[in-house]
Amino acid sequence: MTNDQYRLLQEIKELSFKAGIYDGDTPGEKRPQIREHANVVLTNPYELHQILPYHYKWSNFFQNLKFIILDEAHTYKGIFGSNIANLIFRLKRVLKNYSAHPQYILSTASIGNPVEFAVKLVGEDFVHIGINQDGSPQPRKDIVLWNTTTSPISSLTQAREIIQELIKLDLKTLCFLKTRRNVELLCSWMGEYRDVVSAYRAGYLPGVRREVERRLKSGELKAVLATNALELGIDIGMLDAVLILGFPGSVSSFWQQAGRAGRRENPAIIFYLALQDVLDQYLVTHPEVLLDPVFEKLNVTPDNPYIYTRHLLCAASELPLTKEELNSQGREVLKSLSQAGIVGESPRGYIYIGGGRPQAFVSLENISQDVVQIVVAGRILEIIDYQRALREVYPGAVYLNQGRTYIIESLDLDKRRAIGREERVDYYTQVMEEEDVSILEAKDSKRREFLSINFGYCQIKQTVLGYKVKKGDEVLAYRELNLPQLEFTSAGIWIEIDEEVERVVSGEFDYPGGLHALEHLLVGLAPLVASCDRGDLGGRAYPLYPQIGKSCIFIFEAFPGNVGIAEVVYTRVEEFLEMAFIRIKECKCREGCLSCVLSPKCGSNNQPMDKHCALFILDLLFERQLRLR
Repeated sequence: MTNDQYRLLQEIKELSFKAGIYDGDTPGEKRPQIREHANVVLTNPYELHQILPYHYKWSNFFQNLKFIILDEAHTYKGIFGSNIANLIFRLKRVLKNYSAHPQYILSTASIGNPVEFAVKLVGEDFVHIGINQDGSPQPRKDIVLWNTTTSPISSLTQAREIIQELIKLDLKTLCFLKTRRNVELLCSWMGEYRDVVSAYRAGYLPGVRREVERRLKSGELKAVLATNALELGIDIGMLDAVLILGFPGSVSSFWQQAGRAGRRENPAIIFYLALQDVLDQYLVTHPEVLLDPVFEKLNVTPDNPYIYTRHLLCAASELPLTKEELNSQGREVLKSLSQAGIVGESPRGYIYIGGGRPQAFVSLENISQDVVQIVVAGRILEIIDYQRALREVYPGAVYLNQGRTYIIESLDLDKRRAIGREERVDYYTQVMEEEDVSILEAKDSKRREFLSINFGYCQIKQTVLGYKVKKGDEVLAYRELNLPQLEFTSAGIWIEIDEEVERVVSGEFDYPGGLHALEHLLVGLAPLVASCDRGDLGGRAYPLYPQIGKSCIFIFEAFPGNVGIAEVVYTRVEEFLEMAFIRIKECKCREGCLSCVLSPKCGSNNQPMDKHCALFILDLLFERQLRLR
């Protein structure tokens, strides 16, 4: 994307400026010239993260800096956004040291709260300009809503057949899938079209990704199968069609993906393939949510303690850190770091005295810095974070990369290394896990006649129980695993249900099964109100939760700290519960299915489960005209 913007800048002949690209691909011999002579620098957050410790090399540029432009600002949400907000805090400290106070300009896709979001991200006042003034060309787009559940064949097979037909029509196609596994699986199924179809996802080495971009732009490739790594504005040439296999987590993301085709004056066709899960089935029966959208509000939480602490160490290594420039949380963190001997006091403030450069240990995309190498035939195939490794590269797992299949033979967690071998198999593996939840602190509560909904912090213990060996939808075998438990503090909401509800329903329904069904339903729908991925959340239902002596349903963030997802769900809880009520009422199944209350990842194999009990509880809420206060 940086190269595309640089090329466009070079085409503006009327403006006399010197532009330069400064990123991980910039040769060392060109860097001093760019620092000293360029007055427009194109870079990215990852490079800025590494630039700040060497800010003295940029003194002339920083002293004269007037504008900072953040393109695609809507991508700075969740964990990534919280890291970027802290990175901007560090940048502003450095600029202040050079008496620079530039103006910030953010460009973004449609979001519900642009000014509020920008203020949280940057910490400055903003004015919203360009309302209802989309400057991009608006060619015709035909949108096809395709319900994959109406066919007996799998959603991936349906996607493959559509892509193959589009290739026959010589339509250049981009297909978005929600998981890395499905990207790789679909790529391996392309048969005679395999040479003109490529996978593209996070985790690939930069050279591999650039080669895919080049081949698609040049026309060598007719289709690319991608995760949201290609959602952004990378210039990959003209596309004729986009397939979106499953809701991508937000309405804004849906339109970002749809917008990759039909740019400039070319018409395009968009296929939205609704999967057999609660969220997609809600959307395919309520298409107005997508087609007449009210865009989501985005949130960032710079004060996530895990993220904030690491960036505070980076800041102390860049310039002395004073208590006066920190809030109360920052002063407490600084005190703890000083007591631990990681920062020390100097005449100008606190400085980093730990080993190495802290920037080297801070990832902008994750909270955890702990990674595992996947090694095949003596070479590193891929690097993934520790939490994902427990779910994806356990012994016996089938792992996919660039359309190739690998069997994981061993996982050495001490050495942070998984060993695999390449082997073609006709099955895949699916992990089973469970969570145990303890309430730490309630920050807010809304009470109703027979329930209360709380927002606060929980202690989460995640255990990988084992995995299923599957061929299509058929389970061939179950395998147990003995892996370490993950434990962390996270934000969540919990619904406490009074005993009278159990007394009302127990004679007719399976009450524990009803709570379990309701938990699956709520976790499945939450991304529509919180602008997140289904994997960003976990859930657990307790017929009798010992800490409070009542039934309790938890929905919690699958990350340490607080990235703002649970808080958004909490603020929109009435709307959220009403969506759940509508979905379970509209589903035509008799006993529960993947389109309403079943989950393929359930650690207890969807037992017990009572759809009718869950419907009765929700009906009870809305019959009494739910209003939380």
